[in-house]
Amino acid sequence: MARTKADYENTVNALYAKANAEGVTPEEKKMLEDKANELMVRHGVEIALDKSSEDKIIREVFSFAAPYAVQKSLLYNAIAKIFRCRIIKSGKNCHLFGFRSDYDKVEFLFSLIINQAFVDLSKLKIPAGVNAKSYKISWWYGFTDEIRVRLEAANEKVGTDTVPEYAVAIFDRDRAVNLEVHSKFPHVTSTTRYYRQNGGYATGKTDGANVNLHNRSYIGGRVALNRGEN
Repeated sequence: MARTKADYENTVNALYAKANAEGVTPEEKKMLEDKANELMVRHGVEIALDKSSEDKIIREVFSFAAPYAVQKSLLYNAIAKIFRCRIIKSGKNCHLFGFRSDYDKVEFLFSLIINQAFVDLSKLKIPAGVNAKSYKISWWYGFTDEIRVRLEAANEKVGTDTVPEYAVAIFDRDRAVNLEVHSKFPHVTSTTRYYRQNGGYATGKTDGANVNLHNRSYIGGRVALNRGEN
């Protein structure tokens, strides 16, 4: 019997909870969280290979609310890329294109991460004489970068472990998403965002490495994060 979305979400939550339980060693924590990350990616592999799947490309339009709207969008985008979703910025709005199952995983994982980000940010100690706003923004960059590294590692491992048909299936899904993007935004171009790795960047990297992904009591939820109600 095929596993449902609820099945794998429950398993992922159980693995994250076990990884962050009292008495777990750093090595055990990493092993359990890596396994949870891989499971999320592998679930996408199963759907990609399921020729009977009715998974469809969707388009979601939303914006992120202050505070840290730009930083939230960068974190969300980093997660979206791992699950082969594309985000196009148009004014203040984000247009997400991707398969429904991939979008669901983006929403699920973002909801697990964003609460921890704000918890860690609230505990951040700003060095004397340093501009607090700049320090916090550089912290966000480090945090997001580390989350991206963790998820990319899981994605790479699953890719090497799966059957050859996986590469073909993923290529077809990527191509379908890109065609949909260009049909709606024919003149879109890719840009690369650069930022200096100073200030709170290193602390953000550390917090991103230690984030407790099992905590689901995230701030507000999608509506609050995207529509300004936080």
